[in-house]
Amino acid sequence: MVIAVDVDDVLYPFVPLLAEWHNKMFPTDFKTSDFFSYSFNKVWGGTREQAIHKVHDFHLDGGLSGCDRIMDSFEVLGALKKEHRLVSVTSRPKEFEKATLEYIESCYPGIFDMVMLCNHYSKSGEEHNKADKCLELGAELIIDDSVKYTIEASQKDLKAILFGSYPWNKTIQPLPENVRRADNWKQVPDVLASF
Repeated sequence: MVIAVDVDDVLYPFVPLLAEWHNKMFPTDFKTSDFFSYSFNKVWGGTREQAIHKVHDFHLDGGLSGCDRIMDSFEVLGALKKEHRLVSVTSRPKEFEKATLEYIESCYPGIFDMVMLCNHYSKSGEEHNKADKCLELGAELIIDDSVKYTIEASQKDLKAILFGSYPWNKTIQPLPENVRRADNWKQVPDVLASF
């Protein structure tokens, strides 16, 4: 099976590091638990464009430097790689393609056959639908922390694992039958086997 894996907050602890950076740059004291939405302007105020600009500044200021990983991700993905083909499909802007590829190669060597950026929250260029890109790559399942992206995938007959127990992916509505939740990487193999 081809499995698509998101980057931010699935492989890379994006929100915790972004919050830390924001607190250094501005008079704030944000924690991951404050991020009830991935529309960051709803969290820290301002416009969508200002939030996009801040995230770009975070990346230019060293976001994705080092090898921070979500706990157990490398080990679990290494085991999955023995039986499945793994690709990474992320909503990251194309402006950060080089940094994203360098991060994947450095922190997840030999794991992913391909990395696809869908150019969301970009300052320029066309945005691509994540589920469509998964289908183009032959993926049957996506692991993502976004309720929106997992539901969109399910509507295109993809299976999806809604990853993490984050404030931004809490939902009171029942998930579609082909979307299942894994709170952490150790749960992923059992959730995958449940489909």
